[in-house]
Amino acid sequence: MAKQLAIEWDDNEIRVVAARPRGNRFVVTDVFTVDISGAKSDAIGKQLADALAERGLQKLPTLVAIGRGRAELRQLSLPAIPDEELPDVVRFQAVRQFAAAGERAAIDYLPIARSETAVEVAAAALAPEHIDEIRRVCAPSELQLQRIVLRPTAAAALFQLLKQPDSGETILIDTLADEVDLIVMRGKTPAFLRSVRVPTDEQARLRTIVNETRRSLMAVRRDGSNSSQRQIIVWGNPAFHTELRQQLTEQLGIEAKSVDPFSLVETPAELPNGMPQHVGRFAPLLGLLEGDVLKGQGLIDFLNPRRPPEPKSNRDRYALYGGLAAALVLLIGWLAWSQLSRLDAKYQQTLVASNDLNDAVAAAQISKANLARIDQFLDGDVFMLGELAYLSENLGPAEQMRIEQLTVAADPRGGATMAIKGVAREPAAVIAMESQLRDADHAVTGDGVKSDPRNETFKFQFNDTIRIPAASVREQRLAAPVATDTSEPKAAAADVKASPAKTEEPSAAEADTTPEGSGEEESTTTEAATPANDSEQADPAAGESNADESETEETKADASDSDASESDESKSDEVSA
Repeated sequence: MAKQLAIEWDDNEIRVVAARPRGNRFVVTDVFTVDISGAKSDAIGKQLADALAERGLQKLPTLVAIGRGRAELRQLSLPAIPDEELPDVVRFQAVRQFAAAGERAAIDYLPIARSETAVEVAAAALAPEHIDEIRRVCAPSELQLQRIVLRPTAAAALFQLLKQPDSGETILIDTLADEVDLIVMRGKTPAFLRSVRVPTDEQARLRTIVNETRRSLMAVRRDGSNSSQRQIIVWGNPAFHTELRQQLTEQLGIEAKSVDPFSLVETPAELPNGMPQHVGRFAPLLGLLEGDVLKGQGLIDFLNPRRPPEPKSNRDRYALYGGLAAALVLLIGWLAWSQLSRLDAKYQQTLVASNDLNDAVAAAQISKANLARIDQFLDGDVFMLGELAYLSENLGPAEQMRIEQLTVAADPRGGATMAIKGVAREPAAVIAMESQLRDADHAVTGDGVKSDPRNETFKFQFNDTIRIPAASVREQRLAAPVATDTSEPKAAAADVKASPAKTEEPSAAEADTTPEGSGEEESTTTEAATPANDSEQADPAAGESNADESETEETKADASDSDASESDESKSDEVSA
């Protein structure tokens, strides 16, 4: 059932479209025309009322479209002002420049273009006499007049439903019985609106439409416009206007095509009165319904002209604020009292619980201090055998250098230091050795390479210090696997032997760390104080696993017994060639 009407009339007929809303669109329910040829203005309302009563379409909200001939339309160029100031400025300029516009005239506008320096609008004025005439036509049917819209802008609103690019120019042509509406669209914005009277002779009518279309294009031509970006759309059934499209294409060099306006909206397969012959004449009415769904966007509406935002009264706001403030004070007072009561009860409970935890906290503090001391002690427990193996593996070839003195010192604050003194054939060998020894767990510093003229084979001396940081020792300790059961050594030894990890003999790590060079052979013996828990340390440099440490546990025990007294102090072993 229809819920809304869109109506337009001229000297020959009344065109009516009935529709009902569906979501943010509408559905056409009926389309018909009423012949009023030769009828006086007073009789138009009566004929419209009879046609609507016959179809049960009375007392409905109504949208009315009027032709360009009833309103005065001009394009105004204004300074770049904010949008909220445009209504007052447009009305002021329209009253000054429009011939028929007075203080009582309905004035509305449509923004066309905006730049940094100017704003262009299409402004239109409708005399109050025409508005009264429209109301008289709608009165017999008790129609609820909601909008009075300039017809070309309604047709432009229908164009928005076409999937067209946002650039380029499109000329919309709406052919009526005795006039033609020409709308030049630049992208999705109307740039030029015009209505022209045309003769009844068909050939003269075609020539007039072609010539007026050419003039409209010249009126909106700007620098940089490209004819390849232009198109012409003639509203109507593609079966009609064949000759008009052909002449427009040939004489203007612009492709012209026809678009059925009903193909752009939802229409039932069969209408009560069938589809009218001249469907193109209903394009403004369909666009009027579409613009109403969009709350008047893109329409020049004389019944609802654009107005500046009305200043809001602060009286109600102040009264509301006062009431809210009073309620807020009461609420805050009650919340504060209840919150304090809850906090007091919670404080008493927390105080009792805190007193009960004092002994546990004191014990935890003692445990924490003990753990800190243990960590500090273990940070100085460096796996020296692994470090010596690492040093041995990363020294240069024996024929290139030899170590004459090795000093190992453990830092009670964590970590250890190895100082090496040696000789080399070339400085490059020393540099290569330092590069090999240096990694994330070893910081290598040296005093440089000095020449030793007394030694003919190894002509260069070097002193390097290798620092093993406490953080590295702690990381290795924490990353090492934890033994699950030490009470059954036989089972643990069996598990170690069953492990597929590759192991090396511990004696290799404790072997002579001094390479051979220049046909000479020197033997260096290093005694390292190794704590009992060395068996739990990982040696990533030498590639020894926990299994290696289990197999050499007895060997390390002897060294641990002899040097246990040196674990708490700074441990230093010096080996001289």
